[in-house]
Amino acid sequence: MERLDKLLAATGQWSRKEAKALVKAGRVQVGGARPKGPEDKVAEGTPVTVDGRPIATEQGVYVMLHKPAGVVSSTQDPRERTVLDLLPQHLRRRALFPVGRLDKDTEGLLLLTNDGPLAHRLLEAFGSLSGVLDASPADLAKVPGVGENTVVLLKLIPAVAARYLASRTSADVIISDSASLRTLFLPYFFGARNEMSFLACFDGKLKLLGVRLLSEGSPSANEISLRKIATEALALGATAVVLAHNHPSGIATPSQEDIFITHYIRDALQPLGITLYDHVIMTDDDMVSLKDSRHLNSF
Repeated sequence: MERLDKLLAATGQWSRKEAKALVKAGRVQVGGARPKGPEDKVAEGTPVTVDGRPIATEQGVYVMLHKPAGVVSSTQDPRERTVLDLLPQHLRRRALFPVGRLDKDTEGLLLLTNDGPLAHRLLEAFGSLSGVLDASPADLAKVPGVGENTVVLLKLIPAVAARYLASRTSADVIISDSASLRTLFLPYFFGARNEMSFLACFDGKLKLLGVRLLSEGSPSANEISLRKIATEALALGATAVVLAHNHPSGIATPSQEDIFITHYIRDALQPLGITLYDHVIMTDDDMVSLKDSRHLNSF
């Protein structure tokens, strides 16, 4: 059972105040009869019309949103811009809220919905938004309220978001610091659950020439090939390169093997006139630069 004015406002066509005015003006019928007031309860499946036209009373709305840095993951804030401020007006009226959160200075994918019970069940079952997106279709379908269409939507989100983020990576990128490296590599590792490694190639002014996949596989099977690094860098005419690989464990701390490989590749590339500018380790919500942490030039 849902309040009539709330039900009308949930369609996004009217605000709560406008919905109350519609009811008081006699323009709304519930089950073919005029309601007593906007606070009347409406049973699920009961037909509701406004000016004789039926309205859709299905309330579940799901929005995939790319949150930029500088925006807070909340529904309201007296000082900061929120994720709801990024939405068109008709969606702001749908009582949406973010499933999970990202820090203010972090950009990335957020899922917004007005389906509180379903969001709660998903988070309870899988622990986090990344857990929901990583879940198998069979496991998602076990959650009450998750139908075939919802499963398809949830499994499409990582692929769509990765394509969107990658499309924002321009060949005009110029690297200035480790933060710009995170922005560059984030699309390539989005949603990855196996270890992957990429090579970004730059000219002498650190302008991006291209990004190439070096390897992909399980953490134990993934190896970075020096020959492939040199071949790709020379083919693009690069004078500087950046290595990037992910830690699916979620811990971005470099291992001793990471540090050894970094020094090995750095020393091997120098005779070719190619500088290893940095080696970064990515996770879903963190990045460690071996250059910034002084591992790159430690010996």
